[in-house]
Order: sequence, then C-alpha cells, then structure tokens
Amino acid sequence: MNEKIILKLKELVEKEMGKEIGVTTQLKNNGISQTYFYIKELKASGKPCPNISIKGERIDAVLEGVVTIEEAAKMLVQTFEEAKKFEKELPRLSGKKELLESVQFELINVEKNEEKLKQVPYILFWDMAATFKSFLTEHHIVPITNKLMEDMQTTVEELAEYARKNIKKTNFEFSSTVDMLIEDMEENGIKFPEAIANAMRKEAPMYVLRCKYPTGASFLMFPEVFEAFANEKESDLFIIPSSIQELLVVPANCKRADKEDLKEVLVRQNKEIEQDIVLCDHIFKYSREYKNITIAL
Repeated sequence: MNEKIILKLKELVEKEMGKEIGVTTQLKNNGISQTYFYIKELKASGKPCPNISIKGERIDAVLEGVVTIEEAAKMLVQTFEEAKKFEKELPRLSGKKELLESVQFELINVEKNEEKLKQVPYILFWDMAATFKSFLTEHHIVPITNKLMEDMQTTVEELAEYARKNIKKTNFEFSSTVDMLIEDMEENGIKFPEAIANAMRKEAPMYVLRCKYPTGASFLMFPEVFEAFANEKESDLFIIPSSIQELLVVPANCKRADKEDLKEVLVRQNKEIEQDIVLCDHIFKYSREYKNITIAL
C-alpha cells in the first residue's frame, strides 16, 4: 500500500474533522494485514473508538485516477461520521455478560494463521481453529484476544460454551443459488424463464447456508444443523467452505455432485476471493446414516 497516499489522506481527514488521526495496522486472517484510521482523543478517553479501514481498493482508486485523493478523504470522513451514529447502540465493552452472550465461533486456517493464533484464544477443529468474536451490534464486532479474555476473567472453555449456546439460537437458512439468481435479476427488471429455472434446480441444485453473522463456516462444527435438510433432500450432503463467511451445500445424489470437480472449483475460487476470508481447500460430507461431518477430499 502506498505510504505517501496514506499520510496525505491522514492529513486531509484531520483538516476536515479538526481532530488528530492515528494510524494502526492490524493482523487479519491468513497473514493479511489491514491499515486503519482512528480518532486519537477518542481512543485515549477509553470510549468505544471506531477503526476505519483503509482498504487497498481505495488506494488503487486514487492511483488509477478513479477518485481524487480529496474525494477519498471525504469518503473516509463520512465513514467516521456514520460510525459515530451507532455509539448509542453499543453496550459497555467492559461488560463480560454482553460479550459472552454475543460471542460466536469463527473458523480460520491454522497453517496460515500461526502469528494470529499466538494472540487469540481458540480450539482446534481438524486443521482449522475456532476463534471467537462478539457481535455486540451489526456495526460493533469485538475480536476476543488473549488480553481481552484475561481482562474479562474468562477462559477458552467458557467462551466455547457460550459460543455453542449462541449458535443454536442463531437463525440460518439453506437458500437455493438459482432462486438467489432469479431474485437478483428480477430486482433489476429481468424476468427469468421458469422452465430454465426448474431445469437448473434439477440438474445442478446448490444451496448457500447463511446466517446473520459473517461466520457461517463455523456451522461445520455442528452436524445437527444439516440433519433436517439432508432428510428433506433424502441424500448425504457435500459441503463446500466457499469462505469463512458461508458454506455451499450440494446434495450428494445430484448428477453433478462429483467431489473432485467440487474441489477443483473451490481451489480455483480460493485464489480469486479476498485472501483473508479463505478457509481451506477441503470438501466435507454430511452423512445421514452417521449424522456426522467428515472430510470428503
């Protein structure tokens, strides 16, 4: 990322807001780091302080002339202002009860996150690690670090206990990718032929398992989530971790449900999506007979 652009953005944001801006770099998943701006006096006060991401595409947009650096700075100021609106929603960060009652698992890759796993509590799950995040509101997400765990006077076992309880209370759904495509097209005024839609549903049925939190891959830890859906489809299920945020599910009795082909698609996709949300290259399988999930390939 261009350091000169970051420093110039900082200068412009400070001038616009009349406040001193700090710059920090935080380690995300899979060894990816992200640069953030924050308001220094707010952070020093101990009050909730939003970190505003300086994403790479914003820098690229400036370098490519898509936006001016002044326009980019104004967008960052607007983001700061929007973040401030949600401060009233935020429970006290020091509240152990609020953090535990909103904690969720987030699965990440062990091999790619050696440095991060030194800083956060986790439990191992195959070659993945289940870390923890508290979703206090839609706009305020608190990663649980070793230091925060110590400050809360809690343990990995207690965090895991609450995360299991919370995921069982989390609404989720299996959405047909065909129906999602049709809905998207119709929102744009395009009528999708029903005959083609039915043929696609029959020949290549694929579903997205989603929930309100961007941690959908953690459902791999809970085979019971898949039981009713597998019984409805009268089939075992292939499960594809398309990211740490959601899972793709394909009935194993589908004509095109070939695990080698599915893995090839996953490996190719993992090279194309944002690298901090890649989970792994495994295809998983839910068994109706044993009611468990195993690595298929």
